[in-house]
Amino acid sequence: MITENPANGAMRMNFTPKHDQCLERADHARRRAHLASDVRERAECLELEQRWLGLAASYALSDRISLSTQAKASARPGSRILAGRRFI
Repeated sequence: MITENPANGAMRMNFTPKHDQCLERADHARRRAHLASDVRERAECLELEQRWLGLAASYALSDRISLSTQAKASARPGSRILAGRRFI
């Protein structure tokens, strides 16, 4: 879903909760890395952060594709989407 910021008119896409959870976990991993005293533990936490960020990006892409597919299907006269599939 795309929303508009009433303060400045900027458009923002709201992603699924899974996307937001991944970003929260990435942030947690980064904070753990900064607190780690061991070099190996720090590296593992930073690696984990990158994995969470990659998964968040994957969810974001999926959300954008779904939104684009729905917009294209609704733009066609007489079409409708049912369970993720377009029917004419």
